[in-house]
Amino acid sequence: DLITTATSKSTSQTTQEFFRKPAVGGGHCLFSSLCNILGISEKITIKDLRKQAANYNRQPGKIDTQCLTYETKKSLKQYCDQIENTNAFGGEAEIRAIAELYKIMIRVVKVNSQKLYVSISEHPLNETSFEKCCYIILENKHYESLHLRIDNNSNEERSLFDCNDEEVKKLMRDFIRKKYPDDDNNISMAGTKKILASSILNTNKEQMNQQQIKLKSEPAKQFDAQYLSDYEPTNEYKRDGKTKANRRCPTYVGDHDDDNNKSKRHSLTLLIPKTLVFRQDPVALERVKLEICIVTRTIDGCIYRHPYFKFYEPRNDGKYSLSNPMFIHLGYDDGYEKLSDTNGNLTEIDGILNVKLYLAVIHLLNKELVKEPIEPFESLYFNRKADIIKCKKPDELKKKFYLNDLRIAITPCIKEDDEEDYTRRVDLQYISEISTIKTK
Repeated sequence: DLITTATSKSTSQTTQEFFRKPAVGGGHCLFSSLCNILGISEKITIKDLRKQAANYNRQPGKIDTQCLTYETKKSLKQYCDQIENTNAFGGEAEIRAIAELYKIMIRVVKVNSQKLYVSISEHPLNETSFEKCCYIILENKHYESLHLRIDNNSNEERSLFDCNDEEVKKLMRDFIRKKYPDDDNNISMAGTKKILASSILNTNKEQMNQQQIKLKSEPAKQFDAQYLSDYEPTNEYKRDGKTKANRRCPTYVGDHDDDNNKSKRHSLTLLIPKTLVFRQDPVALERVKLEICIVTRTIDGCIYRHPYFKFYEPRNDGKYSLSNPMFIHLGYDDGYEKLSDTNGNLTEIDGILNVKLYLAVIHLLNKELVKEPIEPFESLYFNRKADIIKCKKPDELKKKFYLNDLRIAITPCIKEDDEEDYTRRVDLQYISEISTIKTK
């Protein structure tokens, strides 16, 4: 009922303009901003939203606990208790939680005033079923809600919109152009506005995908993917009943140059122009984490997170993880803590960061495949027309989504100096050419 009431007016009315509505400070600004949008007739309070977001994130799998420990040095319980019971600042985890709970897309406009940089992100990622959206702005570590004023009448305003309302998207672009006018000497601002128009606001200008981050050499055209049982022993002892079964060394994805070199430890090398990520600042590695995802080929204008393959990551404690996507935290993860000599995993050559990627890919069993959801993958080419029809038979699913083909999508997530959260930079995303898996 709240959403219906807030969106009953049409954007066809005359003279509309976005404006910022003040939010309570002192750590409460995110929740205050969302209360301005959701709290019709004061039915939702800051305390309500804090409790709802904390309870949502306490559920298993809602927050990456490894990332949480890296970034906050807190356990999941400590973090959620702090969000609920103190004036701790909310961030992407809380935005995502509230978006999921209220079934609305929350679009966040981030402004870095010092560097004249504007970006916009959507929460939750890859969600196509939500019909309504709202806008909030983050500037100087302070959130405020964005509303449409109608006919210059301050008593008539809107805060919830149809996700695909092109008029609202145009008005948002106008708001940014007016409040943060272009500086002809500043490439970042102008370039970001092109990205805002093409990717997040979906005006379908794919040519704006300037792939400045790229692999030194594309992945091999064809390679083997193993089953989990090829690496992890299913029994404690071998068949003789005496010899202890050990984990086998994984086979990593190689590039074109590895095809004829069978003795080499395969890897991919990611090239990141230093000034693209760090501009003129010193290289602060901890500001960057890399999202690496196995995706499908483009199918009817949509790319999907690959349901058939996962990354296998063995750990020193004898355990392992299976994931898609996986993350590498520069400045934190083993082998990527600092820039090293030419033999290391992370080097700098002529202003280009060279990041070695050791990717071991396993494919699921057929019975596991049909349980995996088919989810769209957000990229500059995502047209929001995902096929969500479920297939009950593995072979039908493989054929429909070309699941023997895969690509590697690498998306940098960057945290600015004055920000606490990482921003997923789809505009800097790189997606490899198609590789084919040799089936067993």
